[in-house]
Amino acid sequence: MVGREDVRGAEVTVQSLSRIYPHPCRTVALQEITLTVRPGEWLAIVGPSGSGKTTLANILGLMDRPSSGRYWLDGRDVTALSDRERALVRNRLLGFVYQSFHLIPTLTARENVELPLVYRGVPRRRRRELAEAWLCRLGLEGRLHHRPFELSGGQQQRVALARALIGSPRLLLADEPTGNLDEENARDMRRLFSELRDQGQTIILITHDWALAQSADRIARLEAGRLVGDMAGRTGYAR
Repeated sequence: MVGREDVRGAEVTVQSLSRIYPHPCRTVALQEITLTVRPGEWLAIVGPSGSGKTTLANILGLMDRPSSGRYWLDGRDVTALSDRERALVRNRLLGFVYQSFHLIPTLTARENVELPLVYRGVPRRRRRELAEAWLCRLGLEGRLHHRPFELSGGQQQRVALARALIGSPRLLLADEPTGNLDEENARDMRRLFSELRDQGQTIILITHDWALAQSADRIARLEAGRLVGDMAGRTGYAR
C-alpha cells in the first residue's frame, strides 16, 4: 500500500480502565478494563449496544479520558496528557475511521484526505501527491474532485479510510467501519483491513459485523462495560 513501508504498529496497553459519567445521572460506561494489543495485531471489539465499545474507542483515540486506570501507547503513559499533547499524539500516531465518515461537505475527496497533513504543515504539492495516491490505491481515481454528497456510501468510507491512513498512523481505530455499507463494499473493507494488518498495522475496530470480527486476530467482547471474553480470530491466537 502507498506509504506503508516504514510504518510500525503501536502497542496498546490499558490497565483497570473505568469510565463513569456523573451527569445527568451516574452511568458506568466501562468497568476495570485490562487489555493489551501487540504491535501489528488486529483486535475486533464486539458487544451489544450500550456495552461501552465506543467509549473504549474514544479513550484509546484520546478523545475522552478515563475516570480511573491507565493507558500506555507504545510504552508512554498517555492517561493524563494535556489537551495540546493529546492533539499532537492524535495527529502523529493515530488514524480514525468513523461509521458516519465525518467528511467535510464543502471539500473535495482529495481535500478531505489532505487534512491531517495540513495540520502537520506538509507542503501543498506533497499533500496532493499523497492524497491522490491513496485515493487511487482505494479505487477512487475518478472521484478526486467530487464532494461527499456526490459519492456513494462505500466511496465516502474509502475517502475516510484514505484520510485516516495518509499520515502513516501507528494505530488505526475504526468505529463500525462497515455499518453503512452494502455487502460488496463491506467485503472490500474487510479485504483492506486484512492487507493493512499483513503489513504490520495495529488495528482496533468496533463492529457488529461478525464476518469482519472473525477476520481479526482477536475478538474482545464487552458487556455492560466489562470485558467478558477474549477469543481467537482468524489466526487462532487468543490470550
